[in-house]
Amino acid sequence: CIFRYFARVLQVLTTLTIFGLMSYAFAEGRFWWAVENCLTSLLIVALSVRSFTIPYKPKFEYRSDDFAKTTFVRKYFETSNSFGQRLSSALLQSQRCPGAFLLKKLLRAKKDADVKRFRAICSTRIAK
Repeated sequence: CIFRYFARVLQVLTTLTIFGLMSYAFAEGRFWWAVENCLTSLLIVALSVRSFTIPYKPKFEYRSDDFAKTTFVRKYFETSNSFGQRLSSALLQSQRCPGAFLLKKLLRAKKDADVKRFRAICSTRIAK
């Protein structure tokens, strides 16, 4: 819960910094210089703060016991957000394509039955 407060404070401080720097540049008569030279960098920082502080809500059901028992293949330096996005993409691909090669790679699945079983576990939220 403290992470959410810290994330919100970081977002507010980033927003205040952007507005503060722009208002200071405007007061000094250098507003257009600041827009041309600094605004894009500040917006990139703001978007980066947003991506690091807002958690990713997976598009699949992950609170079941069957899901908890599943073993996945993860990259060495992979955050939970990026893994959730990859798994969501793989599940959507498995619904549209019969091969589902992305999901097979994430699950270490040898058979199509393993993929179908895992899709059945996660399917409650995908369809919504």
